[in-house]
This record gives sequence, C-alpha cells and structure tokens, in this order.
Amino acid sequence: MKKVSRRALFALALAIVLAAGTLAFCIKYAVNADKWVTFSGSPHVYTGTNLTGGKIYDRTGARILNTTDGRVYSSDAAVRAATVHLLGDRYGYISAPLLGNFAEQMIGYDKITGLSEASKGTASARLTISADVLQALGSYHGTVGVYNYKTGEILCAVTSPSYDPDNIPDIAGDETGDYDGVYLNRFFDAAYTPGSIFKLVTSAAALEADAASKDQTHTCTGETIIGGQEIICMGKHGTLSMTQALAHSCNVYYGELAAALGKDKLQAAADRLGLNGTLRCDGYTARSTVDLSDADEGSVAWAGIGQYTDQVTALQFLRFMGVIAGGGEAAEPYLMQKISRAGQTVYEAKTETTGQLLSAATATTLGGMMRSAKLASSLWDSGRAKSLVRLVAVRRADSLRQVRHGRTGKRPGRRHVRRLRAGRSLSAGLRGLRRAGRLRQPDRRPHRRQSPHRLQNNARYAEPEQLRSSTQCRNCPTSSVACGDSFPS
Repeated sequence: MKKVSRRALFALALAIVLAAGTLAFCIKYAVNADKWVTFSGSPHVYTGTNLTGGKIYDRTGARILNTTDGRVYSSDAAVRAATVHLLGDRYGYISAPLLGNFAEQMIGYDKITGLSEASKGTASARLTISADVLQALGSYHGTVGVYNYKTGEILCAVTSPSYDPDNIPDIAGDETGDYDGVYLNRFFDAAYTPGSIFKLVTSAAALEADAASKDQTHTCTGETIIGGQEIICMGKHGTLSMTQALAHSCNVYYGELAAALGKDKLQAAADRLGLNGTLRCDGYTARSTVDLSDADEGSVAWAGIGQYTDQVTALQFLRFMGVIAGGGEAAEPYLMQKISRAGQTVYEAKTETTGQLLSAATATTLGGMMRSAKLASSLWDSGRAKSLVRLVAVRRADSLRQVRHGRTGKRPGRRHVRRLRAGRSLSAGLRGLRRAGRLRQPDRRPHRRQSPHRLQNNARYAEPEQLRSSTQCRNCPTSSVACGDSFPS
C-alpha cells in the first residue's frame, strides 16, 4: 500500500511539473511568439539573412524593393546600387538590420492562426530616404548622410563602394581596390578619425566653459610644442580668434585651446554630445570612441584637433550637427517612416529629441562660426568672385593709402599700391594678382579716363578659374581663400 502511495505522489509531482512547464511556455509564447517567428534563422520569413516581408518604398512613393516573390529591386541600376546597403542583397553578403528590426510589424504573425500564406507579403514600408538623393557619391569611397534635424528623418545614407545586386561583379577577383570594404555600411558601422571637423567639439567645450573664449586669441607660427609633442599647422596664420582659427582650420590654435581646457572638460563635452558611446537607429548600432583617460597634455592637444585615438561615425557626428542647427537640441535620427499591413497602419515613427545638449548661446555662436568659415572658403566658387576680388583689392589699398603715380614712356600712369603698416607689402594673394597683370587700380584723375582695353585687364572681369590659380597663399598648401593672407576676415 505504501508503495502505491509513493507512486501516486510521484505521478502527481510529475503532473504538477508538467502543468507548470506548460503554463510557463504559454506565457512565454504569448509574450515572445512574434520574436520567435521572426528570428533571423527562420526559413519561412528570411532569404539568407534578409527579411522577406513585403514592399519597400522611398519617401516619394517610388518602390525600391519587392519581396513578395523573391527579391525584386528597383528597375534603375543606380538606385539598386545606392540602396543595397539598406535593403540587403539576395545572398546575405550585405545584411539589412533595418528590415529585421521591424520584422514583427512586417510579417504580421497571429498567435492563433500563425503565419498564414494569405498575409505574407502584404506589408508595405515607407522609408525616410529619397532614392534620388542617394546617388551622391559616384565612384568615391566614403559615405554621405543628410537628415532633417527638426523631424529626425534621414534623407540620405549612402555608402560607397557599392554594387548592383542584379549584376554582382567579381568582387573576390578584384585587384584594383575598387571594391575594398564593399560589404560595409560606412554610414552606420564605420568609425573614422574625424580630423579637423572635431574642432567644432573643442569649440563647443570651450564656449560651454566660458562664452568669452570665442574672443581669446592664440598666435600660430606654423608649429608649436605642447606636452613634449610637436603640433604642426598647414600655415603660419598669425594671431587668431576662435572664429578665424576655425575658418583657417588652425591646428596650433586648437591644440593650445584643447590643452588649456584639459582632458576632463573635453571628455565631458564628447560624452554629452554623443560622440563617445553608442547610438541606436532602427536596427543599426553606431559606435564612436573619444577616450582621453590615459592622455597626457600633448595627446589632449592632438585629440582637440581630431587626432589621437578619436574615432567617430558619420551618424553620430551628423546628429551633433543637428544639435548645433537646432539651437542645442535636435531630433533623434530614424529611417523607417511608416508600415502598413492589410490596409492598416501598424507602425508610424514619432519624433524624439536629444534633449538640450548645448546651450542655445553656444549653438548660435558655433553656427555663426561655421557660416563665416563656409563664406571664406566658398566665395571663389561663386559668381560673386568676379567683382569681389577687385573690391577686396581696392578696400585694402584704400585702407593703407595709395601712393605715387608712375609713368613708363608715353603710357598712362599706373597706380601702384604699397602697404605702409610695419613696412609690409601687399599680401601674397594680391601680389600674385598684380604679377599676373590682373590687379589694375583705376586711374581716378579727372583729366584721364580708363580705356576699355584697360578695363578688360582689370581683375573685376577676370574669370573665377583664373582667380583661383592666382591666389595661391605662400603659407597654405591649397589655393583656398580661407587664409587671411588672401582674403580679409
């Protein structure tokens, strides 16, 4: 009898354990079934490593992928190559975490009826990107990103090199280097040494610490020693304020500024601005690193000009640019705009903000500095260059006084200009114009008028291409007029 009782109790215990296990499974099934069915190894919803779940459109409504029967890409080869890093290829060489991130919404698994064939492929997703904008890099290697800092919509996230998924080249046999890193999404997954663009972070750290630091000056002689390390600049820029240093991209200025700030303030700024850590965006995880924990004074100086061990992704720096444009706060970037299935909206993006990462005053100051730097470097590329060069020459000459008229034989006198302050002559850029015969000061004497032939030789009528070739600054390796030796600040 006792033996029967023991068996009965054992059977009852097994039944209780079985019931508890079944209950636990049912609870987990109710909570996780959507995730289980959309697991990346499921052959029912995945082709290779990429989701098969419906139609994908860009922001204009142009269809860029149809997965209802295989994977049918855009009819435009350029669009196919530009979007393959977002949509993935047929064989899983390039994965598409964007689609996998929204697998539950795209698949539409029902916990009662399961994954019905009738519902497969009925989902349609609209991305924030524009297929036309995506064709931005051509044959260059790198990435281009554009986003609306007010809404968070990523309008462009193109990476190169790429390839047409309908016409895959012989990548394994390529010896030209054209396809190096072709499987990598450089916008989200690649971190780069930022270089001089990081000077904006150093500027932000200085302005947040002291708004008056914008007007503090440092003198650039082309090189300096900080913490035993030599900081080399691309030119001898003289005494500069922060605005001028950013326009000239002066390494000496920003090295000294970063060293003066110290590693703690610079590190805090990088952390606060999201440039040291991860940023998740619709299935992608971008990771940047700015680690100054072991940096000495010289290393901090190099970090302040975007070197040392700084590694930043395009996505995270783009977000920082949005913070500046938005007055210290910006929208978090996203790619998926809306998902519909069976005529019903199952997902729609909502704008989320970064919070106030910079003070409004600092953001305004940085924006103004960037516009000044852009103006200095782009004037020569605009149609205004024809009139501005002569205007600059005349303004500089008038401010330094015009002296003596000279005659050569019977030719009309040519007005010569000499810089009188500190005994220095005209700047290198203007000397180049004068040597080239394109800097002629008009003869303003009332008894003599300037001839049409002389006017044609005037710099005012010179073509922009000619002007660029004649404004090479002796202190700078490029012909950019961002240098104050060629153009007034």
